[in-house]
Amino acid sequence: MADMMPIFPLGIVVFPGELINLHIFEPRYKQLLEEVRAFDIHFAVAPYFEGKDLLYATEVRLEKTVKIYHDRTSDIVLKGLNIVKILDFFPKHPNKLYPAAEIEALTFRDNFDVLINLDILKNLHRLYTSMNIQNIKLKEPDDFRSSDIAHKVGFTIDQELEFMLFDNEFDRSQFMLEHLDQFIPQVIMMEELRKRAQLNGHFQNLKPPF
Repeated sequence: MADMMPIFPLGIVVFPGELINLHIFEPRYKQLLEEVRAFDIHFAVAPYFEGKDLLYATEVRLEKTVKIYHDRTSDIVLKGLNIVKILDFFPKHPNKLYPAAEIEALTFRDNFDVLINLDILKNLHRLYTSMNIQNIKLKEPDDFRSSDIAHKVGFTIDQELEFMLFDNEFDRSQFMLEHLDQFIPQVIMMEELRKRAQLNGHFQNLKPPF
């Protein structure tokens, strides 16, 4: 039997294990958050993008309320839990302001592969070094999961949506590794082009080959 769950459509993809910072200001979602706090219920963030159906969502829990303002708006932290399938969407939950859906929880197998994780981490170090990015901390291969970094590998929205639907970690990490193998050479080429463009009009100190 399907469960009814409150739905929060947003223009983002939330991955299991991810922490999301949000400012809640719309009346319907202020109502939702008040009920979440009162009854300790979960809800689901559905990735909403123009022209795409609401077919899947990420169940989330309220991890922390950072601040509640005088007008009942609030700053909150959500944690992604698992992916759910939307069976039937209702723009309004019965007798509520916010949307809801009949959902089916999907299972996920954490069959990670340390060797694939090593390859991903090696590629990530290469990517971030080429882009001079220094503030991203990466976990050790045994603890690393591909969803930890899925927003920071250059996925398009379509790729993020495809990535979230894999039902096991091995396939997710393979998908990410294949993406990085194609994406990193493009980034390196663009970085080289950017550096050359910055040298336009400058005197260059080039060493002759012989």
